[in-house]
Amino acid sequence: MNRQLSIKMTRRGRGIRRIKNNQQEILDQLQVLQEQIDTIRESILHNNSESNHKSRRRIKSLSIDDYKTFFSWQEKIVFILKYRNRPLLSSEIVSFMDDFDTVFQYKWTELDKVKILSTHITRAVKRGIITRFKQAAVRGYYYSLPDLIKS
Repeated sequence: MNRQLSIKMTRRGRGIRRIKNNQQEILDQLQVLQEQIDTIRESILHNNSESNHKSRRRIKSLSIDDYKTFFSWQEKIVFILKYRNRPLLSSEIVSFMDDFDTVFQYKWTELDKVKILSTHITRAVKRGIITRFKQAAVRGYYYSLPDLIKS
């Protein structure tokens, strides 16, 4: 009886050793994977830090030859109105700027972008650089250059 008990205990001990060995192998694999994750994370951070906003601006400003991201807000608005050669809503101006300029890159919604631009549009209207008019059945104002309305 003692012999059977000792055999059972030996088998049990081997089973426990196998489990511990498997556990250790899993922990080793986990450590290797964690090191790989850390190196990938470091390379991503390094790549993000290298790319700066100026290079992104240069790439975007090359899409239209005369449009420059360093224009003042009013110059940008006038350029867009000249380029499109028709009256535009402020949301249309924003969508155009969104495609070619990085100024709205970190803003979340279209409404935020329109709110930012509305101040500059109002200043341009007060200075007489652009004109504002209302069309029936359209929500909002159209903005255009003064010479576009006369023609």
